[in-house]
Amino acid sequence: MNVIIILVKKIINTVLINRNQFINRLCVEKENMQKKRIFKLTAFIVWIALLFSNCNAFVYAGIKNTVSEDHIESETIIEISDIKDFEELTKKSVNESYSLGKTFKLVNDLDFSGKKFIPIALMAGVFDGNGHKIKGISISSNDSINGVFRELTKKGIVKDLMIYADICGGKESEDIGGIAGENNGLLINCVFNGTILSYRNTGGIAGHNGPSGNIVSCVNRGNILSQRRTGGITGFNEGKVVHSINHGEINRDSETAHEILRDKYGYELEYKIKDIRVLMTGGIAGVNNGIIDESENYGKIGYSSLGYLTGGIAGYSRGYIGNSINNGEISGRKDTAGIAGLFEPYSMHVYEDDSFDKAGDELDELDVLLTELNSLIAEEDQKFQNNLDAIRNEADLLRAKISENKAYYRSKDDITEKELEGRLDNIRTTADDMDLDFTLEFSSYQGTTAKERVEIMANLIKALASAIRNRSFVDVPENLNKIASNASDMAKAIDQHIKEIKGAEKKLSKKTKKMIESLEELRDEFNELDDYLRKSYDSYKCDLRNTSDDINQNVENIAAEMDALNDGLKDSDSVLRKKTDEISAKNRELNDAVGDSFDEAKDLLEDIRETDDITEIFDDISDNEDETVSSGMIVKCRNNANIYGDINSGGICGSVDYWYETESETEIVSVGIPSLKYSSSKRATILESENYADIISRKNYSGGIAGRAESGAMISCGNYGNIIAEDGEYVGGIAGLSAFTIRNSYSVCSISGNAEIGGIAGKGMNIENNKAIVSILGIKEHSGAIAGSLEKGGKVSGNEFCSNRVNAVNGRTDNKEATEKRYKDIISGNDIPEAFKKLMVTFVEDGNVVKRIKIDYGESIRTVDIPSAHDTDESMAYWSVSDFNSISENMLVEARYKAYLTAVATEEDEPEFILEGKFYPGTELLVRSEDEIDEAGISGTSDYEIVSKISFTTESEYGMIPGKHKIRILDENKKDLLAFLSDNGLETADCSRDGKYLIADIGDETEFYIVRKKGFFSGLFS
Repeated sequence: MNVIIILVKKIINTVLINRNQFINRLCVEKENMQKKRIFKLTAFIVWIALLFSNCNAFVYAGIKNTVSEDHIESETIIEISDIKDFEELTKKSVNESYSLGKTFKLVNDLDFSGKKFIPIALMAGVFDGNGHKIKGISISSNDSINGVFRELTKKGIVKDLMIYADICGGKESEDIGGIAGENNGLLINCVFNGTILSYRNTGGIAGHNGPSGNIVSCVNRGNILSQRRTGGITGFNEGKVVHSINHGEINRDSETAHEILRDKYGYELEYKIKDIRVLMTGGIAGVNNGIIDESENYGKIGYSSLGYLTGGIAGYSRGYIGNSINNGEISGRKDTAGIAGLFEPYSMHVYEDDSFDKAGDELDELDVLLTELNSLIAEEDQKFQNNLDAIRNEADLLRAKISENKAYYRSKDDITEKELEGRLDNIRTTADDMDLDFTLEFSSYQGTTAKERVEIMANLIKALASAIRNRSFVDVPENLNKIASNASDMAKAIDQHIKEIKGAEKKLSKKTKKMIESLEELRDEFNELDDYLRKSYDSYKCDLRNTSDDINQNVENIAAEMDALNDGLKDSDSVLRKKTDEISAKNRELNDAVGDSFDEAKDLLEDIRETDDITEIFDDISDNEDETVSSGMIVKCRNNANIYGDINSGGICGSVDYWYETESETEIVSVGIPSLKYSSSKRATILESENYADIISRKNYSGGIAGRAESGAMISCGNYGNIIAEDGEYVGGIAGLSAFTIRNSYSVCSISGNAEIGGIAGKGMNIENNKAIVSILGIKEHSGAIAGSLEKGGKVSGNEFCSNRVNAVNGRTDNKEATEKRYKDIISGNDIPEAFKKLMVTFVEDGNVVKRIKIDYGESIRTVDIPSAHDTDESMAYWSVSDFNSISENMLVEARYKAYLTAVATEEDEPEFILEGKFYPGTELLVRSEDEIDEAGISGTSDYEIVSKISFTTESEYGMIPGKHKIRILDENKKDLLAFLSDNGLETADCSRDGKYLIADIGDETEFYIVRKKGFFSGLFS
């Protein structure tokens, strides 16, 4: 059975010709699903391919050793003093040998304004900028791998150089950098200023920093716009980036690079919708598969609700990020964070000796024991010699037989592999050569049914060709016979369609005949593949049976000879009996090892067969506090700027999960010699990292450290910013969702959300020894000072919290899980972070943080320190909290609004006075009327009689809003007019009437007169 399994492994591995590419596609993207599942057979094929994949190192070399022996300057110095010298270097740089071993020293600033600039093609030596500038550079090209230097080789160095350039790439341009398109050498102390517009792998210093590339102490001050893998320092990092800083704005535009390249430059971009998303944007690197250490971002990254995988340091990371800080505002749509938008677990396989290896070792040890036994028996009677010789001969035969079988199957495997490769190549070539977009034209005769069948068959062949090309055998059955049967069925289907096409029309066009010929060729190849697979399977089956019989016979022969030997040695010396016992024991161990081999293979296949979720294949080893620099780690990083995202938003990581894209950034590595016994592990450790800013999310999954962590551990982390989910669930001080571990972490914050809200985790799995000082706005479903709810099987222990409103987990407090403490008790201890000892009052207006005030427990905020809420044209703004005395918890103070009053009136049922304008809510109108007026000294009264003098005021707790007013006065007799007293005397105002009311504009006056015209007919005038 185990031998059959091994052979099946090798056959499947042969079919997967480009197995490393297939390994990179662990999972298929399934949007909007709670669980990412993968077909059982695909998991089996992945496991088989991994057995034979190349091994890569898991732990990196020391970060500080960035300058290798390759990076040594030459004594041959060529000075670059003017543009002519530079152009000479450009012309000769197309040949790597020209710059190799030379140092080119810039001795003056260069200005290319108004001049054509041609990049340096290859730099294999040293370009010493010597602190000078090259400015006025303009590059517009469709070429990929472009920049001031197109490529640095492993020996190439560019240092101490400042570049001023505007760079524009074409519709499919990639690897575009402000200094270098692709860096495999060393970029040190370089600065870029300007702009870059490109499509993919775009960075202010280097577009692509290769595995051997080092970027040290570089600064980007340019603004960059690109569609995929965009970084302030490098778009795609596989090497090291250390001590580097970004000040530029990265993808900070409402228009995407795709839209600008299409609309402004006229490029027709033929991509699917998901390919033109703004994807993987970072302040330092768009994608990090290498090392980023001691680097900072100050630029604003991303645009609101636009980008996917947006981070202050990296948009996507599965490498190492350490000791790095984000100080720039980060905005995005999904997976948005201060350090890494998406932190993907680093996955690997470690192989050990399996039972097959042990069986070989046992056999070798058995041979040693037999040799020792021979020397002892030589002193005994000659009658035992024949038995000993026979045992030795049988052991040699068994070893020879095993060696012979190994060589035989190795040779046979090679032949089978080449044969299958050839046949698959033939099928692929035939399918690729077919005109798959061909559509029959039936203009002169009927044939709709035949046309449809041809189109269906073309699509079927196209799909099969694609499957072979992409090694995506999700429909391949579990055994060779069924694979052969599929080939046979395909041949029959093709043959049937050929007959239907031929029978559909009396006369076939040339294109149709050509299509039929191609289909017939493809049908024959499938038939041949069917015959070959069936014959190959029968051949293996026969060989396996014969091999098993031969080995069993040899083992039986050894056992028989051993029995004869035991019978003859009953009266021999005790030493001889002891050695015989050793041989018997070793023989049993050999048999056990062979039996274990069968069991291992059977159990392993059963496990894979029952695995629905690909993540179950890997053991999560993230719960590890070892700070050794290795992939799958974020260590001692800090976010200081606000994060604005729609879904999956975090202070350190937006998501900790696999990237389920068609073009994956992932690669599984293997350590050891492939065997049936191996361990599969994944690591995503966030260690000693802190968030000091607010996380403002529109929808689900928001956390101070991670928004959504389907994997990974958060250890000794701290969140000191508020978490604001406008209309979302799964909101946590450390993580919105944590499916593994949160330990020894601190959270002091205010949290708002709809449900699944926790001071440590909105929903968590293992939550151990954490401390939380939390304020949750409103009593929400599934909320707690530690966790809103737990995953199935989740464990909570050793936590402490301080909260005036909620219990520990989902509305209850179990002392085994968490202990409620007074504030002064929870912050006591020498190991408590200073930031945890401070409370925070945060003022938020329209989703934006206006001000944050740190205070000690019990302190009050001075009135002068409270910011003003900004009124609108229609409403008055005020803060949701008015009492800022003796603060005892984190407070999230939000701006609220009351609509202004447009009119105030006196209190009669039918108001005597109505004042129109803009007034604060709660404003009262107070009117004072004087009926006895001394008209002496008031000019202008000859024509008018003063009825009364009116003065008014408005009262509210907020005061009066300056502005113009209109007054309405009840005048049922319609006799009154309104007048003002000016320097010229009494002057009537322009009045109108509305029913019973006299109406007049009074501006900002607060005092006026009611008058009536004198004369017998005065009552007739209105």
